[in-house]
Amino acid sequence: MGSILDPLRQLVTHLKHLIGTFKPTLRQSSLLLALLFITLTPPPAAAQDLPPAPPPPAQPQQTDPAPRAETPPPPREQPRAQSSPTDDSSTFKLPDVTGWTVSDAVEYAENNRVVVVAIVAAIVFVFLWIGNIIGPGSTPKLAGRDVKPLPAPIWLFGAILVFIAAPLAAQFLKELPQVTSGSDLRERALTQAGGVAAGIIAGIALLFVMSRTAPKAGLKIKLSDIPFGIGAFLLALPFVILAGDAAVALYRELYKESPSPIAHPTLELILANKSNQWAILLAITAVIGSPLLEEILYRGFLQSALLRVLNGQVWLAIIGSATLFTLVHRLGQPPVPWHALLPIFTLGLSMGIAYERTKRLGVPIAMHVCFNAMNVALAWSQT
Repeated sequence: MGSILDPLRQLVTHLKHLIGTFKPTLRQSSLLLALLFITLTPPPAAAQDLPPAPPPPAQPQQTDPAPRAETPPPPREQPRAQSSPTDDSSTFKLPDVTGWTVSDAVEYAENNRVVVVAIVAAIVFVFLWIGNIIGPGSTPKLAGRDVKPLPAPIWLFGAILVFIAAPLAAQFLKELPQVTSGSDLRERALTQAGGVAAGIIAGIALLFVMSRTAPKAGLKIKLSDIPFGIGAFLLALPFVILAGDAAVALYRELYKESPSPIAHPTLELILANKSNQWAILLAITAVIGSPLLEEILYRGFLQSALLRVLNGQVWLAIIGSATLFTLVHRLGQPPVPWHALLPIFTLGLSMGIAYERTKRLGVPIAMHVCFNAMNVALAWSQT
């Protein structure tokens, strides 16, 4: 009887040890998520800033008492007469594409962007569902990265080290007179580029060491990952665009105005100084450096840590890393506007799925580079 219960006792002992090891971390994470939830929630006063309601219809009747007996019939007849035209105009009709040129197709897509993107997203969704990439049978295909050779604290240590390496290096550079002697833009570009470079160096060094112990964890970065990353980005792009449109529509509904088209403070600084060489350095850092650093941190280390802690629950690990990836963007100074968080979360989910599906860290890095490059290029061409 004792031999039968021994495995259960060992399992209980391991679980107690695991919970005891991560109990402080879980408490701190709960407090942090609670604070971030309060931060992300729009203030109640924002609803009071909406435009006032239109005046009641009693005022026109007081100024002109004569047509009082004649005013009730017209409102009853007008909706009936206008019902059929409005119904016809609201229905979506497929265009006649006979004789269309490329410019005609582009013009139609620009005028009906939401409809076109929604159709493309639906087609891609069906494709991914049939391929069991996001469907109920997708878990076996997503599983396969072996993170068990390294314990969860080691994965977390890698994430923490990369996370603090960048700001520490940037703070060190701010103390150097050679960096601070120029303009504010020059100081910002040098400190940000230097901090990102330090984080990348620390991350690549850890990847090299940890990949030897966990060779099947998908930590190696190869040039052959670039085409896979570009393809995955194109598949994810319709969903990211739809998420951004939904967030903008919600913002307009709440505040009765359109948000700023430039949702990232670094991008605003780049566009305000397009002809400056230091702005170009900032753009290169944002397009290439930041995606490399963030994907090593959030997908390479943090998602692997969650996968290790959650005992292979791949979907929970993907959602958890995407959530933290999104919330950290809100902690910046100045923070990213809240309406930009939904497309960032959608992108994080897409990159997490691509990483687990391909087992290649270079794939989400390439996706992230494409996303940042697209944003910079579009903003650069429109300003």
